[in-house]
Amino acid sequence: MGKRNKVRYTAKEVQRIEIILTGTCWVQFLDEDISARAAKGDVLFYAHYSGQSSPAVPDYEVTGYVGYLKMDVFDGKKWCPLLPAGLFDDGEQHFKKSERASDTLALCTELISQRQGAVLLRTYREHYTLDTHAD
Repeated sequence: MGKRNKVRYTAKEVQRIEIILTGTCWVQFLDEDISARAAKGDVLFYAHYSGQSSPAVPDYEVTGYVGYLKMDVFDGKKWCPLLPAGLFDDGEQHFKKSERASDTLALCTELISQRQGAVLLRTYREHYTLDTHAD
């Protein structure tokens, strides 16, 4: 009886999926009917509070909560997570107890609008990140 070779796994070529940032930003719980008006490349912000006493529906105007802004990008059909790496260099999406989430939101929307036309690349689990190798 001869020795059989093992069947080895061969990886499929990864499909390169890109999204161009439009610079348009939306805020969850503040803007209504977002999905009907959103275009491919729009960014959705929503507050994530750390700690046990965080409110169920975020109030962007109050202080006293620690947290950060999460982001999603619209791919034309659904909202997909957007990783902040490359978009925010110094952790601008984080806010302290003494800061309002709305101030952090204003800074982040300004930074996203400055990156209008930037290419986002799908990485894993339908997460998108800034393509650093784009021309």
